[in-house]
Amino acid sequence: MLYRHGEHSPTALVCRTRTGARDKGPPGVINATSDARRRALRSTVRVTAAVLAVTLTCAGGAAVWHAAAADPQVHLADNGVGGSSNSGSNGGSNGGSNGGTNADSNGGSSLASEDGPAVAGPPVLATAPVDAAVPTVAGLTARLDPIVLDKSGASVVAAAVTDVETGKLLYGHDPDQLMPPASTIKIATAVAALERMPGTTRFATTVRQDRAAGRIILVGGGDVSLSSTGTSPDPDFQPASLQSLVDQTAAALKASGDTSVALAYDDSAFAAPVRAATWASSYTSGDVAPVNALEVDEGRIQPKREFSGRASDPAQAAAELFAGRLGAAGISVTGPVTEAIAPASAPVLAQVFSPTLNELVEHTLTVSDDDLAEALGHLTARVAGQPVTFDGADASTMAELQRLGIAPDAVRLFDSSGLSHADRISPAALAAVLAQIGGPDHPELRAIVSGLPIAGFTGTLGARFTGAASAGVGAVRAKTGTLNGVNTEAGLVEDADGRLLAFAVMTTDAASAEARPDSGQLDHGQLDRFAATLAGCGCR
Repeated sequence: MLYRHGEHSPTALVCRTRTGARDKGPPGVINATSDARRRALRSTVRVTAAVLAVTLTCAGGAAVWHAAAADPQVHLADNGVGGSSNSGSNGGSNGGSNGGTNADSNGGSSLASEDGPAVAGPPVLATAPVDAAVPTVAGLTARLDPIVLDKSGASVVAAAVTDVETGKLLYGHDPDQLMPPASTIKIATAVAALERMPGTTRFATTVRQDRAAGRIILVGGGDVSLSSTGTSPDPDFQPASLQSLVDQTAAALKASGDTSVALAYDDSAFAAPVRAATWASSYTSGDVAPVNALEVDEGRIQPKREFSGRASDPAQAAAELFAGRLGAAGISVTGPVTEAIAPASAPVLAQVFSPTLNELVEHTLTVSDDDLAEALGHLTARVAGQPVTFDGADASTMAELQRLGIAPDAVRLFDSSGLSHADRISPAALAAVLAQIGGPDHPELRAIVSGLPIAGFTGTLGARFTGAASAGVGAVRAKTGTLNGVNTEAGLVEDADGRLLAFAVMTTDAASAEARPDSGQLDHGQLDRFAATLAGCGCR
């Protein structure tokens, strides 16, 4: 994330890669060469600030966006979901020492919201300066048409550019054509989640004691980021710790004189199916785990490998791992691990909580995490009262998009991650959603802005915007999307006159996208040149 610090000149920016409540240490001011700024950003200069000032450029030029947000204290409290009432405390960092026992009584409700309302505060992004000229249709057409009409890398190209302040479509090349979005649809998933739940919401993984059946039950609440490996290398994204859950459970059992126990698991918070109907069968071998409410390491068999093979039954695998660690902690597990539904009256022995929803959204968008996206879709469906399935997630996201003014015929969804080749959205609709995200009326969506990768610096854009697209480095924040035969990019950019624009550009090789989903990739350079052109011109 990039910050403006105090009253520095436009090129004196304080830079860091992400936002969050964990900002510590002195600010660092960068006003040297572009290379120095790049190095400083990548080394994550920390900022202590109660006010978040968001800007797009660290590679030189004027600062772009401004936003303010209180830095709330972290308190876990009842959020009214399922009538739960949490007592106790979250005794330490989320990643490894959730030391309190929260005795709720909803039999598996897994949502906890930090005290206080969602931050309303000032706008997420300031409106464009009054003297920032609006690009003209003719100016944009002259600069962008040569890019979108170059179909050497794709047989179908559609694009849209929207003015954030007015919401007006300024440029379109087949802007209403339904296109496969790939991972850019994660923007819509994030919108729906943040419209339905406070950004401070956390999701719990719980161990309950079923005394009547003489067993404990490991209850999944949809936190697929639950980690077996300890502290994350990313200081701003610290998943809940499986080992902390084990330690709490062992301590509670030993305190009551138990050294052996039967174990069951409950993953009923999500309903079947565990794979989207339109997914290729190979997806759950390495791209994404079968979607379950109880997972450890997103179902990876080798947790530290991004494309590790996935467990065929992540919930069973999580419970088996938990059982093994209980044994190492001095609690033997008797008999086989079984599946069960936790009784509503079963008391809580131990509980750990996910990062906040804001942090989950940021991480999902920055690294394009398919597992988290699918979990967020299912969790949104749960809160919305929809079936907690792929269909329910799709319906919930569609409903929130329609509340933002998106026509129902402009979107078709079959999953929450964009892995499905059957998903569709028009560039005009996607740009319109981004204009709402970037405008002043939806401060609850600010985590989407901070989660969008920065061109040339972070996430899936870290190694992009080179050569002819280098004008976009540091000036473009955008979500990428890539499937076989599909390449998309959608985000926010300030043009040379200081006007904030939302854009979406989407390409397909129609034959490979529809008939041959195992075909090769398209060149993403065309998309980067499109966004970089917007950054580099006033286009009037």
